[in-house]
Amino acid sequence: MEPDRQELIDCIARLERQERILAAVVRILLAVLRAFGFSLAGERLPEGAAKAGILRAITSAKPFLPLALILRIVHLEPGRYHAWNSRASALACGLKDRSSCPRTSPSQLTPTEVAAVKEMVLAPEYRHMPLGTLARYAQRIGRVCASASTWAKLVRERGWRRPRQRVHPPKPTVGVRASQPNQTIVRGRSLRGR
Repeated sequence: MEPDRQELIDCIARLERQERILAAVVRILLAVLRAFGFSLAGERLPEGAAKAGILRAITSAKPFLPLALILRIVHLEPGRYHAWNSRASALACGLKDRSSCPRTSPSQLTPTEVAAVKEMVLAPEYRHMPLGTLARYAQRIGRVCASASTWAKLVRERGWRRPRQRVHPPKPTVGVRASQPNQTIVRGRSLRGR
């Protein structure tokens, strides 16, 4: 009678473990459904609260499932998960970011570089330089290393207006006045043509 009781206890323990695993999977899927608006498509989540919800669900499921399996269930790449995790713990601003293409590019400009581009584009001391020349100058002085087309794209997307102050004095609006042929009036004096 004793071995049957032990088998039942083992079976109950096994079923309880399976129940915990299934509950963890359900929590993960619910968090993903809430975050993606009931869609498991791989769209980017710019909202920090949605990312934090998914991270909490993954953390609660980690004691019962391997992390690789959890990430496969969520359709989340390990690199993105670790980036979210490190940003959530390291940065005070949290997980919120701007929405963009899900694929990050190593040559993408940092916010500091974008701010430097903006500063140089809007600076009055560089207004005489065309945008391509300004981009090469920024590379030469080691400020921002980006192509002229990237500068032009930033200017166009952000709507930055370059300072265009007139360098020369305004042209006179009144033309030459003469009362007879070969006569030119300059500041009230009459000059006869030769």
